[in-house]
Amino acid sequence: MTDEPAAPEPQTEAKVAVFSPWPVIGWLLFAVSLLVVGIAAWGGLLMPAVVLDIVSFWPAWLVALLIALALWPLRRRGIARIGAVLPLLLFSWLAAAVGLHLLEWDRLPSASADIEGPRGTGITTAEIGIELSGSLTVRAGSDFLYEVHLARSGGSTGPPDALERLVPSSAVIQLRERSGAGWFRSSGWMVDLHRGPAWEIDVAGSDLEISTRGLDLRRLAVVGDGTVTVGRPAVDTQIALDGELTLMVPADSPVEVMGAAGVPAWWETTESGSRTQGSGAVIVVVVADGSVARIVEG
Repeated sequence: MTDEPAAPEPQTEAKVAVFSPWPVIGWLLFAVSLLVVGIAAWGGLLMPAVVLDIVSFWPAWLVALLIALALWPLRRRGIARIGAVLPLLLFSWLAAAVGLHLLEWDRLPSASADIEGPRGTGITTAEIGIELSGSLTVRAGSDFLYEVHLARSGGSTGPPDALERLVPSSAVIQLRERSGAGWFRSSGWMVDLHRGPAWEIDVAGSDLEISTRGLDLRRLAVVGDGTVTVGRPAVDTQIALDGELTLMVPADSPVEVMGAAGVPAWWETTESGSRTQGSGAVIVVVVADGSVARIVEG
């Protein structure tokens, strides 16, 4: 009787993961993005608080890690591109954090330095003084008496601090830079004012963009360089300019300029400066000596 050879035992063939470029691409994308954000924060293109905003997304980083661990068995079965899931998720969360930072989402740490005044209802007259080393934007449109938001670009301007003196129908506000800016250094502020009160405004800054259209403006004093836009006033209004400034006034409002300023060619020359005719309340513009002022209609 011939012995038959024993049947070979079945062997399980291990699957070898095929190389996929996607994990490498994913990690490179995440690493380069993280490096770019770091350089932007260190170099002043973004305010340093963007780092705090990214760190505040730590639950998302944890979720990304858990998802990657849950998919790891597929990687062991030979599906190599699964390795790209973790870096792509990390990149997505990084992009989301930076995007919400730039959109000034109020739940991020970077928004903790923004301030809001009291509700504007009930205040009939208000004065505000603003002085800072960086850029300043002032405009109408807030549910509060005033709001101050930090620009999300980097710089050396500190976050705002407000001194308020409030009585039932009037308010006096002084906005100044806080010392020890730390993570909250920025290029400047954006200030929104409530439309209700009659406003007296004093501003000083290196790069100004002031618009009082929509406000009941009674007096405006501007020191610095930039542009100023005013609407049609309800009562005679004085505007003082000191610096290199362009003032845009309504075309149909009477304007009287005291001092040297560039004005449209059809304006009348007077002993103190120039003027144009119109109907309604007069805008009186006082230009400081040595200033470079230009007045346009629009």
